[in-house]
Amino acid sequence: LINGQGEMLSETITPLTRASYPTSQWVKGALAEGVISLLIPGLASSDDTYVELSLLTSEGDPVGKPVRLAENLLVEPWALVTELPPITNPLQANFGEPTLVELPGYALSATTAQPGDTFDLTLYWQAQQPISVNYLVFVHLVDAQENVWGQATGVPVNGSRPTLSWRMDEVLLDNRPLVIGSDVPPGQYNLWEGFFEPDSGLRLPVSGAAADPANGRVL
Repeated sequence: LINGQGEMLSETITPLTRASYPTSQWVKGALAEGVISLLIPGLASSDDTYVELSLLTSEGDPVGKPVRLAENLLVEPWALVTELPPITNPLQANFGEPTLVELPGYALSATTAQPGDTFDLTLYWQAQQPISVNYLVFVHLVDAQENVWGQATGVPVNGSRPTLSWRMDEVLLDNRPLVIGSDVPPGQYNLWEGFFEPDSGLRLPVSGAAADPANGRVL
């Protein structure tokens, strides 16, 4: 994915169709369909962005010349919200060194639940600078013995706003429904949350009054 200045915005390297159907098995004249996903980064905004395809060997060497698709891609930025809404539960926590994201607070739909219930945790994020990694958010329901009884983990904002799309000072409301399993015994539980890098599993450093820096999480 390339903008009008010739700068690469995003890249995906993937099998042409699927890993179990390599090109060595293709039959002459047969039609094969492949679906390729390209992430659009948060700072992209252009009406002359275009897609270029290159065929690579298994060693990563190009085969022939790249092919530019004829139709340009209009990239329209998300509406930029920088003002925090009223926050039910203020909680100042910082993620990253230096700080990438602040957590000014959160809201809970309930503080008591029964097995089988679903309650909503809304996290209020504010980006402090552009983020170069697509971090995932985790929320863990944990008992006093550190057993995890429930979790809500994934891409922020119902999967629609990967952290690569966040812009400086942008405010995002991240609603994370948490299901209480039928086997969860009665008792008092903690809700811990934070960010982690999906490939390595490493968590972002965290600081603040409710932070557990040793485990990269906030209560």
